[in-house]
Parts: sequence; structure tokens; C-alpha cells
Amino acid sequence: SVSPSPAPHPHVVLVTQQPSWAQAVQATLRQHGQATLHLAPSAEAAHALLTLWPVERVWVDAALPCAEAVVQAARACPPAPRPLSVGVLAGTQPMDHLAWVVAGADECLDGSVGSNAFEARWLAWLREREDRLHRFERLALSDPQTGLPNHTAGAAALVKAQAAALRAGYPL
Repeated sequence: SVSPSPAPHPHVVLVTQQPSWAQAVQATLRQHGQATLHLAPSAEAAHALLTLWPVERVWVDAALPCAEAVVQAARACPPAPRPLSVGVLAGTQPMDHLAWVVAGADECLDGSVGSNAFEARWLAWLREREDRLHRFERLALSDPQTGLPNHTAGAAALVKAQAAALRAGYPL
């Protein structure tokens, strides 16, 4: 079987004007799985980053006046090679979770960005992402109904078998 290739680091956009949040997110990303973090202080900057990079994760500061516009802009972007997940961070502000979900957010987190809840959610998202990438790779390499290798995987297995036969001195 063909072994899965390592997944590239995800691109993450954090939309906030709070330097402490940027530092806390950077620390979490460094500690628990590398990611490329892009900071955006405004909806315009977030939209530019969403069109420039294959962003997989967006975190939006709910206290920003443009927060809802950022969530809606993220949803309006053309689909990237991987699914885009949008989260809203409330900080210490009370938040109407249902209103954010209706606006297009996938999840809402109460509490500080440097909190255990944010760290736990990041780790869960990384696990979900890894599972999704392995599932896509399995689907790309084999027929889901028969389990047989597809053309690409079969060709790779044939090349391996031929190389092994040549090394062992068997005629082809």
C-alpha cells in the first residue's frame, strides 16, 4: 500500500486588533502543531488573505465591528482545496452563539484566547484535519466499494513489484 504523505501546515487567519490574542494564538500554534498564522486587523485585510492563501481556519474576534462581515466574506470565498472552518472568539464579551452560526460561523468560543478551551479546540481541529486528509488519501488511492487500488495506486504497486523482481533476479 502507498503510505500517506505528510500534510502541509495549515494556513490560519486571525482577525483581531488585540496584540495579546495574536501572541496567545501564536504560542498555541507553536506548541501544538505548526501552522502559518496570518494576522488581519480588518475585514479588508482578512479578505485579501483569504484570496491569497489556501486558508483552512479563520478565527474572528467577536468584539470587532467588522466581525460579522468577516464571517460572511469567508463563506463567500471560492472553495479552497480543503474545507474552510470559521470560528468566532468572544473573549470576555457575552455572545449570542445562534446569531453567529446563522451568520456562517462553524463554532463560537467563549473565554480568553489563551484559555484551555481554545487550546483544546485547536487540538481537536488538528485531529479532525488529519483524519480528513487520511480519508481523502484513501479515497484517492482505492475504490471505496471494492477496496481495490485505483489506477494510480495500482501503477505504483506494479512499479514496486517490478523493482523487487529485478533486485531478486527474477525474470519479468
